[in-house]
Amino acid sequence: MSWYIIETLERPPTMSVVFKDGSRRDWANVQGLRRDTNVHSETLVKALEEVRQSGKPVKPIEVPGYQGPRLVSAIPILSYDRQVYGIQLWVGGLQEEIPHPRITAATTWDAKTLQVSQGLESWLMSTNDADGFRRNRNSGEFMRKVVRFDGVDELTEHAINPIEGRTLESDVVVLHDEGHLMRWHSVVRNRNDDEAFGLRSIMHDVSDTQDPQVGALEHLGVTEADPNGNVSALIAFPNGNETVVVVKFLTQPPHWIDYRLDGSNDIIHPEDWPLLRRNQNILSAGTPGARVKSQVRIRTSDPEKWVAVNLVEWRYPGTVGDKLHIVQFSRVTPASET
Repeated sequence: MSWYIIETLERPPTMSVVFKDGSRRDWANVQGLRRDTNVHSETLVKALEEVRQSGKPVKPIEVPGYQGPRLVSAIPILSYDRQVYGIQLWVGGLQEEIPHPRITAATTWDAKTLQVSQGLESWLMSTNDADGFRRNRNSGEFMRKVVRFDGVDELTEHAINPIEGRTLESDVVVLHDEGHLMRWHSVVRNRNDDEAFGLRSIMHDVSDTQDPQVGALEHLGVTEADPNGNVSALIAFPNGNETVVVVKFLTQPPHWIDYRLDGSNDIIHPEDWPLLRRNQNILSAGTPGARVKSQVRIRTSDPEKWVAVNLVEWRYPGTVGDKLHIVQFSRVTPASET
């Protein structure tokens, strides 16, 4: 059957369905779950309230349904101070194996201090570095990995002037420390009461159902049909090793590039990674708009062959440009293949 995400961002008894298997449910009333699940609403609400009050999961239990018994399980989505901001609810057949729930986490934005507080679960959505965990960060630090966030202006307005009960939704594209793009969908409720002043949010990884999209090409300094025949791509510099990953082709790669490896570290020759790492250091200290030129080898559709390309490289806009670069490359000559 299905995993549902129930938001509990407002004071009890308010709660609503915001996701089903990675798809939006538009803040639907939890009473409507009976149509999806064939389980009595009272049974589901009781399980949800139990999780909300205890902050502990409900282990798989058998419950009666309109068309026979069902299996129900519920897991809390906890904030940094262990409040229940949401619940992941599973409803399925008795013989079904319950799949792993999606990566989901909660954050709190304080309108007075403009600090973002998060638990370890939120921190680990975009890194494997548990030792580097910090609970509180300012908004700039929190956004340092953001590749695309169209709702940033609206979020800022909500954070500065929280109006009780007002909601916000947005997609955010984030660069994971390992060098791949993720797409998160976030739901937010404003709070302005005796308990909280700011925003409460749930972030949900939907990368498997919605392709992470980057900024508009013209904003990145790239054209779809480059007059010089250049191919444009994004490269990332993962933490903890010397690899360089081609994250995404921005324009259609030519037939002589093994574009099937898009998102891997097998496209650029490993012996050329140190050169690109040096470029990273140069651009990290450079002025906005700075570009560097170099020459590297790209894997061809023949896995035994490499081809030399001239490469122009510059930072992706924003703080994420420390780890994410835009590159344009063009083939030197066919004779340069090795």
